[in-house]
Amino acid sequence: MKHLLLLTDGFPFGGSETFLYPEIEILIDHFTITIVTNDTVTPISDDYHWDLPIHRVSLDFSGFNYLFATVRALFSQQMRQEIRKIGKERKLFFKRIKDALFVYRKADAVSAYLQKHNLLEGKDLIYCYWHHHAPLGVHLAEKKLNLEIPIVCRTHGYELYNERIGGLRQPFKQYVDRTLTGVFFISQKGYDYHKTSFGFAPTCFYEVARLGVSKAPIKMAESNKNLFRIVSVSNLIPLKRVHLIIEALHLIDSFDIEWIHFGAGVELVSLQRQAEEMLGGSNHVKYSFKGSVPNSHILAFYQTEAVDVFISTSSSEGCPVSIQEAFAYSIPVIAPTVGGITEMMRDEANGLTLSENPSPLEIKEKIERIHELKMRGEITAMKKEAYKTWDLMFRADKNFLSFANKLLNICEANS
Repeated sequence: MKHLLLLTDGFPFGGSETFLYPEIEILIDHFTITIVTNDTVTPISDDYHWDLPIHRVSLDFSGFNYLFATVRALFSQQMRQEIRKIGKERKLFFKRIKDALFVYRKADAVSAYLQKHNLLEGKDLIYCYWHHHAPLGVHLAEKKLNLEIPIVCRTHGYELYNERIGGLRQPFKQYVDRTLTGVFFISQKGYDYHKTSFGFAPTCFYEVARLGVSKAPIKMAESNKNLFRIVSVSNLIPLKRVHLIIEALHLIDSFDIEWIHFGAGVELVSLQRQAEEMLGGSNHVKYSFKGSVPNSHILAFYQTEAVDVFISTSSSEGCPVSIQEAFAYSIPVIAPTVGGITEMMRDEANGLTLSENPSPLEIKEKIERIHELKMRGEITAMKKEAYKTWDLMFRADKNFLSFANKLLNICEANS
């Protein structure tokens, strides 16, 4: 078997990168895998069941380490080139320098760890799950060790779109692309955005390789006509705009609703407070914040508790696995037309689309529309279309097998 080094943000610790699990199930049949992750503190996930070598590299900088890492960055050739480019752009100079330093410090730490632990030796391919500091760090290590192992990466959302970062500019993109063998996008939208914003390096190939989720069990709970159940799944951060769901539910008083949210984050306390103020006294709406749970718990919930609609109100997305999972369980979706969601949704077919910046009233009307279809016995067609979308676009077995074969082809071409 070929030897693959996989760099992640947190997988397999905590609830990080849960969408990697079905991909690993396929890759492990084709590669021997070693994992390098940034997470050094979180317990390993209950969903992890393999016995792979795992290395945890610390990317936390404080005190002297922060100063030392910053000085090393400022004296590096890559950072000096980036500073010159930022200077020519004459926009948000100090914020963009800060963003670039943030990425380079992490890349330098990854590079040092890979060299210290001799993790590049004997590897046929380096696979970075994100297009940020990791591929830059691998390149720095390879350059130091005079190696030319092919490097590929996926790119998703927060490390792709310029508006997702403080200085409105993703650092080192063009430099890193010139060191890569290939970049895989999880959506066509991401592919088009990268091409327009950063261009394509002539020595790197670019391709859409969608993620996917596993097939849902055939037998699932039947819907209760007297209860309308809504589920949302996301981190509780400003980007996800979960407050809009609360404000929309506050406007509904004509039928009984149960809203369950899976996920935690910095806004948990404030959203709980808002929900209590706006929904606590309602006779029609019950709600529950389930916090951060293993992904398997969410899928078990879908199987045992009938869900009428999945809702997302995010302001920016790649191609959300949470929506893919809803489709796999024949759950219609309400979601805004942002990022890769535009490729997933067909209005009035597999769900209902929202505008990019929906109001609570718009969300309320979409929820009422799904409820109306349910009451009229016309929701079945939408459920079938949701499942069909999963079957055509987001099957884990098909998508990840195709991806694994592409990685194998890269290894063969470089052997």
